[in-house]
Amino acid sequence: MRIWKTEHTFEHSWETVVQAAVRKYPNPHNASIVSQDVVTRELTSDGRLRTHRLFGTNFSGVVQRMQSLGFGRLVRMFADDDAEVWYGSEHTVVDPARRNYRLQARNLTLSANFTMDEQLEYLPHPDCPESRTLLKQSVTIRCPWWPFGGLVETMLEELVYSKMASKGPMAIEWVIANRDFKLPPPLQPPAKPSEPSLPTPAIDFNRLCQAMEAGMQQVGAEVKHLTKLVVDEHFLIM
Repeated sequence: MRIWKTEHTFEHSWETVVQAAVRKYPNPHNASIVSQDVVTRELTSDGRLRTHRLFGTNFSGVVQRMQSLGFGRLVRMFADDDAEVWYGSEHTVVDPARRNYRLQARNLTLSANFTMDEQLEYLPHPDCPESRTLLKQSVTIRCPWWPFGGLVETMLEELVYSKMASKGPMAIEWVIANRDFKLPPPLQPPAKPSEPSLPTPAIDFNRLCQAMEAGMQQVGAEVKHLTKLVVDEHFLIM
């Protein structure tokens, strides 16, 4: 059994890196990925997004490299020379509330002869959680075939992971730089139609003052008239 580990730091926020990671393919740095199919996808009650996908990978380059190193007979024991596309299964969980993204993948092709279990975790960097993201990646390779199982494990580690480890982060950086994957703004309820407003008449303060003065004069005249009537009635009674 061989265990391979590495870490990488992105100078981007966790949200930016994860949006790029889930939309990673196709990209020029991982041209060996020839197909991807979503098997299931569900949103759990606690807000996590679970996805199961199948991937088709062109491993002809790895096979040719092993043959060029003199392991052609060993390769033919495991794989058909005509089988260029190997398939793998991938399970991912995105947890926005905890800002955590986990990926687990395993090869399906030739899994009876050897297994490659890959685990990736994207989480906010502990030193700068708002603007940096830490990627932790590990692979466990197992080949039960004695006595050359250890040799197969070492070759797969060197040819598949050690040589290709930098391509994953490079692909994510390419996606961030070349794709517009910003989330759309939240939907807003439609605005209620406003009632037509009546035009506000212009106010002529001079005319308003004149009208108020005329009104006061009229009120004063009526008060004098009523006072005169009351006085006259009083003298008539006496």
